[in-house]
Amino acid sequence: MNKELERLKEIDGEIQLLEHTTALLGWDQETYMPEKAVSDRAQQQSLLSGIMHDKLVSAETGKLLSACGIKDIDDEADPSFSDFDRAYLRKFSREYFREVKLPKKLVVEFSREAALSQAAWVEARKKSDFSIFGPHLEKILELTKEKAEKIGYREHPYDALLDEFEPFATTASVQKIFDDLKPKLQSLVKRIGESEQVDDSFLKLTYPADLQEKFGRKVLADLGYDLKRGRLDVSAHPFTTRTGFNDVRLTTRYSENSFKTAILGTVHECGHGLYELGIDEKLKGTVLAQGTSLGIHESQSRTWENMIALSLPFWKHYLPELKE
Repeated sequence: MNKELERLKEIDGEIQLLEHTTALLGWDQETYMPEKAVSDRAQQQSLLSGIMHDKLVSAETGKLLSACGIKDIDDEADPSFSDFDRAYLRKFSREYFREVKLPKKLVVEFSREAALSQAAWVEARKKSDFSIFGPHLEKILELTKEKAEKIGYREHPYDALLDEFEPFATTASVQKIFDDLKPKLQSLVKRIGESEQVDDSFLKLTYPADLQEKFGRKVLADLGYDLKRGRLDVSAHPFTTRTGFNDVRLTTRYSENSFKTAILGTVHECGHGLYELGIDEKLKGTVLAQGTSLGIHESQSRTWENMIALSLPFWKHYLPELKE
């Protein structure tokens, strides 16, 4: 079985390299790509998505998983494997059994439309014109519903989609969390609204973007983000992407009349970046070399943004430098 497992990891390693390549193309689209190259980029992304799909759902992959004792999504790996390999097989097999239900045509079409939709959204946002993005959103929703039906679900269509971002979670479990939080949050918002409001007009003065960037880069360095393993660039909406084990890139955006937009966005993305850059070297090249889930990922970014960058000690330290 060790031979079969090693072959699985070889296939997985190739898929990870292709995923990093698609991430790099996506990063380029949102940062430096020429405006008229959108159609070309959509074709490139969809081609790579099709290749990754073929590799993951191949007959060979299914046979290798079966040889390791996994014939269905709920199966556990043979107990003779190490804890690491059992975790690896659980994660890899779950992705295989989800993907094998999707026709290649749907995977390719979704990838192409996602690239086109992203470009349309940026233009619509810039012009404040939803009609530019609306048709793309309709198409994405149509494809997403088809994807949910192909994957299958027991209670709610969103269960099939949620599992991709928050493994083993269900729509019902998330609804319970929201139901429990709702009265507490409503009470909190009411008390805030009834309290004396602070004067934050100074945050809306004019602050040059180049100086905001200089300050943000200083904070990034202090927080430990390694620019030898990543970058900070500008995009329409801040994001973090992993284009390699030692290449985790951040973006932010600057508004000269809203200083906090950039600094909080930069710190938020730094939290995502630090999480990715902290992954153990032994996981490199495997499906395990990524965030455990979207929820855990957001817990890292929100810790840095909300608990640290919005704290009094943080600004007691940085305010003198910010004033300069």
